[in-house]
Amino acid sequence: MKQLIINADDLGICEATNAAIAQSHREGVLTSASLMANGAALEHAVEEVVRPNPQLGIGLHLCLTSGNCVSPPKEIPLLVNSEGRFCHGFAALTKLVWRKRDEAVAQIRRELSAQCERLESAGVDIDHGDGHRHFHMIPAICAVVAELTRSRPGVALRISDEPLPNLSQWRVPAAAATFARNLPKRVILSHFAGRNRSAAKTVPTTRWTYGILGSGCMYAAVLRDMIPTLRPGVTEILTHPGLEKPSVPAAVDAGDAGFLKSADRVRELEALIDGALRTAIEEAGAELIRFADFARTPSAAAVPTSDTATAVSAEKPSL
Repeated sequence: MKQLIINADDLGICEATNAAIAQSHREGVLTSASLMANGAALEHAVEEVVRPNPQLGIGLHLCLTSGNCVSPPKEIPLLVNSEGRFCHGFAALTKLVWRKRDEAVAQIRRELSAQCERLESAGVDIDHGDGHRHFHMIPAICAVVAELTRSRPGVALRISDEPLPNLSQWRVPAAAATFARNLPKRVILSHFAGRNRSAAKTVPTTRWTYGILGSGCMYAAVLRDMIPTLRPGVTEILTHPGLEKPSVPAAVDAGDAGFLKSADRVRELEALIDGALRTAIEEAGAELIRFADFARTPSAAAVPTSDTATAVSAEKPSL
């Protein structure tokens, strides 16, 4: 059986992204979104996207690489600058954890717990967790995220592990260039995935995560070529829809701001509301679901195969 979650990352980063995600869900095939607890447009996302769209699955998009921290800055000095802004990328976080493991992990746990608590206090029902720019795949950090997830049964965890694409998926020139540029990232994340699945025992996870190689260019043609390659089990496809010429808050860092302003965000929105994509999904025999649809069922308590979700008990979830 093929089950497919189509997720949009970065809900809450700005109002334009929020609007594009809502449209992708109402008019298209988007089933899930990951909400940033430190997003500049968090309140707008909760009021204008989460509450009016109860069928949209919502995850926590944990963040340590962009924007402002949720914890008091003085409590996490290894992670932020004097203004409370996160100051590390993926590579720098990896190095920090390696050099100052105990101290760094303690501060990371404090901040990620604060992000969880912020969404809990906002009354958001979270069904999965993941990390901005996949930082949660750094093994020592993934162990912390798995710990937070495990303490909240019924909440799934993204394991960023993407199979190599078929040659047909390289036929779109812009996508092929992006695939090539993102290949080192895919190799690193897939290498970490095996270790992280061990750390995430008894936590529900998807088997495959598409959209790592194609991050930033999940166009209609790319998605339509991807759908026939889906394998049995639960797969997540990552997308980043947006609107043309968005107003980007000053709290958003330069890298994210450039990404949000790219015309590719509109192309991804158009892809998600393209009727041909829904047809392709139906023809592939795939069922569109949310994380909650497999993480909160009795079958989630079964011992998994390599292509199914990992075990979890079915208690009341929150993250």
